[in-house]
Amino acid sequence: MKPDREYIVARLAKLGKTQTSLGQELKIDRAQVTRLLDGSRRVRLDEVETIARFLDISTIEMLRRLGLNL
Repeated sequence: MKPDREYIVARLAKLGKTQTSLGQELKIDRAQVTRLLDGSRRVRLDEVETIARFLDISTIEMLRRLGLNL
């Protein structure tokens, strides 16, 4: 399944953050963030918690937004 790009982008905006700043947090470039959000790049397990913390949501919610049904 594809990540919930709309939710993630909206959450970034609500928090005043950008895809670039998310990439900096993950230590990846913006192009990789774009690929991550459109589903063409898999999210590594170690990145899930980092993204969740960056978006101020739970890890479980982040997993759901990445397309895992829990």
